Amino acid sequence: MTLEFHQIALKYAALRMRDPLAEARLLASLSEHGQQTPVWVVAVAQAVPFVLIHGYRRVRLLQTLRHDTVEALVLATREVEALLLAHRLERNRTPSALEEAWLLRELTEVHRLSAKAVAEQCLRTPSWVSRRLALVRALPEAVQEAVRSGTLCPHAAMKALVPLARANPGHCERLATALVASGEKLSSRRIETLYGAYRGASADVREEIVDHPLLFLRVDEELARPDAPEPAAPATALLKNVEGLGGLARRTRWELKQLPPSARELGCLELLRAAWVETQADLHALSTRLEALLR
Repeated sequence: MTLEFHQIALKYAALRMRDPLAEARLLASLSEHGQQTPVWVVAVAQAVPFVLIHGYRRVRLLQTLRHDTVEALVLATREVEALLLAHRLERNRTPSALEEAWLLRELTEVHRLSAKAVAEQCLRTPSWVSRRLALVRALPEAVQEAVRSGTLCPHAAMKALVPLARANPGHCERLATALVASGEKLSSRRIETLYGAYRGASADVREEIVDHPLLFLRVDEELARPDAPEPAAPATALLKNVEGLGGLARRTRWELKQLPPSARELGCLELLRAAWVETQADLHALSTRLEALLR
């Protein structure tokens, strides 16, 4: 079925997070080949007659390409059953824990399903539902929006920002705000480094970490950089040079013994004699200087 965009309500857009790389690949495919797979909608008795269930990324990118319509599959079911069906049949990607939590919150708080009923429909346990819901209840909405938009890594949110939010929601929100404002998407490892430093820091240092996280990371990485090797003391360097001269003399003496008869041509010997005269002069000057120093 072909639908115009104004006929579709994007009611559940907040249940998915953005993925810039995946969106770039899909945009290129849509631009070259057009829409290959229909989106899923359900019919509703409202001013906007259809609600989009699955295919938010495709709808958004088709609009970016200035299309007026989208091919859609109309599911003959209610919204709640359609949402659960889309979750169960997800194959192209594994939803993050936060995306699962957003869906569960929608089902329990908006559609009024019990945790037990949702668990049965998702083939999970009630405790799994409770743990997922605890994630969204712990994280400030500003942090969730940063994850939803793709600015913050969802794994980092799970490993670092959720425990930080449980300990200090205000600091969690300030840290997320500073990270988003920086315009730099930090890896999960670096955000976990921030949280680890925060846990072991004093109150004053914690304030600096949550307000200036990138500055803290730069200082921390600079302090962790290995020190440059100390320059050798003049006497040590001189001793190594003298020992090196002895080793070079022994190696040259051995190579002279191995010199084949074919190399003893007049031209070769003349070059060798000239080089040896210069070397003798250098060694004589060095010997004079060392003897004067060692008297």
